[in-house]
Amino acid sequence: MIRVVKQKEPDQFDALVRKPGLALLKQLGYVDDAGAPVVGMLIKTTEIKDKWNLEEIRDEFRKSYNFTCAYLGIRILTREPSSRLSVKSGDINIDHFLPKVLHPQLAYEWDNYRPAHSTLNSKKQARLLCDPFTVDPNWFFLDRDDFWFYPSFKSSDNQQLYSLVLDTCSVLNDDDYAAIRKEAYDLYDQGDQDLFRVLYPSLYHHTRRWNCV
Repeated sequence: MIRVVKQKEPDQFDALVRKPGLALLKQLGYVDDAGAPVVGMLIKTTEIKDKWNLEEIRDEFRKSYNFTCAYLGIRILTREPSSRLSVKSGDINIDHFLPKVLHPQLAYEWDNYRPAHSTLNSKKQARLLCDPFTVDPNWFFLDRDDFWFYPSFKSSDNQQLYSLVLDTCSVLNDDDYAAIRKEAYDLYDQGDQDLFRVLYPSLYHHTRRWNCV
């Protein structure tokens, strides 16, 4: 992972998403009049309407993050299925970093949204991972042989952080994602470095570190 810069919310977000969303949460009894979560409520996420997926909001969100998954650090180009730049089938979802089922008051808050590849978002579910907005890339090591991510430090150094990083690695790592990283490295490392950095910013960062170790 690498750190991602949080983008400014669209001007129409408050009117189209936050205000109607908060009204719905109050109607459902999930938050009180001040917008704080009601203790003891059983949250049914199916009742929390996905107003964040309004076309104008979703499109602005994807564009603002350059169609790049904040966790994988890979650009997802869904409109070019035949291109080698389409590194993975799927799409960019609006991920709720703090899950709706535990934090319903944040369901309609721009600051709680992270761009995530659809497959990764399904794997993440309600798990707490490293936050792309605050993560330290030095917590992760990309292995040169299998192209999987691992914690770069020992569990004895910081057990709580180690567990968080390890859990994040379990979402970043599968055979498909590793194959994409290896293919991209082989394809671009000796070629167009600017394009490599744009399409695979996390991979670019971590492979550059190999030359510094």
